[in-house]
Order: sequence, then structure tokens, then C-alpha cells
Amino acid sequence: YVDKNLDQIKNISQVLAVSIIELLKDQGFQGRIKWPNDILLNGKKVGGILTETVSENEGRWVICGVGLNINASQELMRTIDK
Repeated sequence: YVDKNLDQIKNISQVLAVSIIELLKDQGFQGRIKWPNDILLNGKKVGGILTETVSENEGRWVICGVGLNINASQELMRTIDK
């Protein structure tokens, strides 16, 4: 929940993307961000981030979704577009 001041959340997607890259780095992976919301490993998209704000009463909710393909086989990874 955030108040009406959207300055608090205007960069939430980017903060999430950087956080995911740091998490991957801690696990030994060299990921990168394709702005604004794609996560890449070895030039292949392996995840993404979606955010949405919903107004309710006198404030707003931020809904954040993060998806990572963590169980994909090497064969499947070769078929994923950049």
C-alpha cells in the first residue's frame, strides 16, 4: 500500500530488476537487465517483471509479479529468443 504520492513507487520495476540481478549474481550467474523489465542470462530472456498500480479508496496498491525460468533445460534455453 502507498499513499497518493506515486514518487514512492515510480521506479519499483527497476528496483526489482536490479534486486533480481544481484540475487542471480550471488548464485554465480551473470545476468543483465534489458530495460525496462526483462532478465537475461547469456543473452537469452529467462524472466520478466510486471507491475501494476490499483487505486482503492484514498490510496493505491502496487501489484508486482516476477517470473524466472529456473528449471529450463539447456535444450529449451537454446530455443529462447533474445
